[in-house]
Amino acid sequence: MPLLPNINEEVPFTKPKSVVETVADYLRESIVNGILKPGEKISNTETCEKLGVSSIPFREALRILEKEELIIAYPGRGSWVAGASQKDLEETFEIREMLETFAVDLIERGEKADSDIKMKLKSIAIDEETALTGPEGCVSFHDFLVQLAGNTKLSYAYYMTFNNIRRYQRLAYRIRQEEGLLVKEHVKEHLEILEALITGDYKEAKLLIKAHLEKLQDMLLEQVEFSD
Repeated sequence: MPLLPNINEEVPFTKPKSVVETVADYLRESIVNGILKPGEKISNTETCEKLGVSSIPFREALRILEKEELIIAYPGRGSWVAGASQKDLEETFEIREMLETFAVDLIERGEKADSDIKMKLKSIAIDEETALTGPEGCVSFHDFLVQLAGNTKLSYAYYMTFNNIRRYQRLAYRIRQEEGLLVKEHVKEHLEILEALITGDYKEAKLLIKAHLEKLQDMLLEQVEFSD
């Protein structure tokens, strides 16, 4: 006999995505995964017909991606997937390093008031040790650290960089054939960062983050075929 739900428990509610959000998700993932390539023009008519949507939500979705710097729109001419350039990659990593090391400063402050932080760090360390992740794994790990800082403005600033980072990593992984080795290296580096945070060596954690990002940037500079 099935168990009856507890009448005192609140039923969870998940707000369905709007058409605009759904189209934006589709285009975003198409760009990040390289289906829509750097410099490629986005066909409004073809995409609307494929997705079965009108031009109004499609245009709204394009505006969202333009704010995320994944596309470039030219009034009266159309929209193109943003190019992949060395300058953009370097600027993205500069802002990423600044945000992530500041997140460590906030984690250090919060640790004194939040006893759960160490437990959360240990939990993600266990997940990392057993993780079989692809290019998304590295980005998700760093996003976790930023979220742990507990600053909504910082999280928003990181989100604006997040999809660009995902895009560059996808480009690099597609070119590089040694993905398994690369993932193992990243997991090892993530665990070293977590160990420093768990033991309270925040200075070391920031140095490890910087070294990790520099190594990743060098790999991307070597592997990505820039369009600009």
